[in-house]
Order: sequence, then C-alpha cells, then structure tokens
Amino acid sequence: MLVLHGGVNRALLSHEITAGGRAFFGHLSQATGCINALDVGSARGEVRNTTMELLYAQYMQYKADDAP
Repeated sequence: MLVLHGGVNRALLSHEITAGGRAFFGHLSQATGCINALDVGSARGEVRNTTMELLYAQYMQYKADDAP
C-alpha cells in the first residue's frame, strides 16, 4: 500500500512509533511525495535489522570485548 500524503504519513508513523498509542507527532518531517517503509516482522517480537544496524551491533560488541 502506498500512502503519499504528509498528514497521513505522520498519523501512521505516530501510531507505529508509539506502538498503537494515541500520540500524534505532527512535527515529523515529510517531504512532498515521500515514501516511508515500515519493516514488520512475521512473528511477534521478531527483530529485523538493516545491514547497517547489524554491522553497528557487531562493531559495538567487538569494542566491548576489546575493552580493558
């Protein structure tokens, strides 16, 4: 589904950011025609990270293991 209207995007993003809460983040920047991708796992509580997020987590673990 594509929803390309700033107000609708803000409402949907606000809903997702608050895990279904009723807060509205009207200050979220939405350029004209922007697209927001929400990656939702197939199982409840499943963690799905981007490649950069995985690399950062590995780096932080390496730094922690290497600390004196």
